[in-house]
Amino acid sequence: MSTARRQHCIFITCQTASCPIFPYTIFAISLLSSYSKIFEWLIYTNIMNILNINNILYQHQYCFRAKHSTSHPVIHLLNHCADVGNAKPTKLTLATFCDSSKAFDTISSNILLNKLKVYGIRSLVNKWIESYLSNRTQFVEIESHLSSCLPVQCGFPQGSILGPLLLYIYIYIYEQHLL
Repeated sequence: MSTARRQHCIFITCQTASCPIFPYTIFAISLLSSYSKIFEWLIYTNIMNILNINNILYQHQYCFRAKHSTSHPVIHLLNHCADVGNAKPTKLTLATFCDSSKAFDTISSNILLNKLKVYGIRSLVNKWIESYLSNRTQFVEIESHLSSCLPVQCGFPQGSILGPLLLYIYIYIYEQHLL
């Protein structure tokens, strides 16, 4: 019989101008233990080594990677626009930008675990991630009031070390099927 792990969330409000009806966006940030962060870093390093050794990372993936900056895609886009603008005959550039801020909450653990296996992340690492993502509950604390615990059906802890990398793997494999 497995026991559920409680996940303590802090809800942070952030004022936004994009939606006048709901002027505040609410983010749930998980409070993870220091031990969890150490294990996450070890797993993160292991996964990145596998992805780098097998040359799996997309060359224009700039976020969540060492020695890469989020300003690099802007520079890449501007260079591409300049090249296209100078081409004869004249060509157009179309860019699509997606907001993935709520994507952390929608990830299916089973789909993610299968995608990790496709990229060679199996055995102990895959089992650890499965354990990390399963049997979780969460509650909300606002001031001194606690909600009841509810099971977490999908997604993974925001504020984690592994979260952005797992999101990238989840989306990247999906991208590969679109191309």
